[in-house]
Amino acid sequence: MDLRNDWHNFLKSQFKAYPFLKKEDYNGLSLDEVSLVYFNWSRLFIQPVKRNVHYSKEFKCPKAIKKRLEKVVQKIQLGQNLIPHQTRSLKNLYFKDPLYFDWGIQHLHLGDTIEADGFVKREKTNALNDYLLYAFFTEQDAFLVQIMDHASFNKQELAKIIHRNWPETIECYKINGFSPSAPIITDKDINYFRKSGASIFIELDDNAVYGPMGGGISTNRTSVNAIYQNDYFHFRIDKIKQEISNNIFNYANHVRETVGHLPTEMEFILNIDIKNNFSVYEKNSNINFRFEGF
Repeated sequence: MDLRNDWHNFLKSQFKAYPFLKKEDYNGLSLDEVSLVYFNWSRLFIQPVKRNVHYSKEFKCPKAIKKRLEKVVQKIQLGQNLIPHQTRSLKNLYFKDPLYFDWGIQHLHLGDTIEADGFVKREKTNALNDYLLYAFFTEQDAFLVQIMDHASFNKQELAKIIHRNWPETIECYKINGFSPSAPIITDKDINYFRKSGASIFIELDDNAVYGPMGGGISTNRTSVNAIYQNDYFHFRIDKIKQEISNNIFNYANHVRETVGHLPTEMEFILNIDIKNNFSVYEKNSNINFRFEGF
């Protein structure tokens, strides 16, 4: 019984759903690393669900890209696939997005021509392609922060705009009773800390101090939330394995009573449904054991 191995193979199979990935991109992943790689990578995708769109008071869109923006906004409202407008770096399973991991802010490319690999065209010779839409997403809403260039990933103004316009969306990250730091953290410092794999508090307007609104960056620059997710599922799986091992005679008796005999060997395989509920299938008796509360 190797339920972790079953889990890792299941996660590896999920990569097949992304046509811009090649088999060699994920076939070489070791079973030890596939879980963390999957959670770190998959959390970057904006889920295609209908959302209400909100603009910040500071939002400004250059006239030359207004129609491009309108098309992307319509996709957001209709719940259409936004992957073509996300970074092409998603083709790399080891890609790490410090802006999203740190502040929970996504950046979208506003190109209007989709290329063969499924991402919008963004030729560097066209100055219009340097514009990005910076946005903050929840399950039901999209908060459009600002249109800025590629050099703006570390600008604290992005986080300040969210604080000024929608403080309720980041209230859970606010550090109450904490005095502002000295010296003041600069945008250059933000870049340094992110590259170093450090999560820091930032001071926004009104002396408000916030922890990482995207969950934080670990020392190897992966998402702290992805690490939690990885550990959480491994804990659940190990708990199920322990339950079966500690009560193997009870499971054997259930199999015998159900099918009228006990197989020469019992082989337990982990099953996962679309809601990530776990069950364990005993292959030789065709019995499925559900594990609720694990």
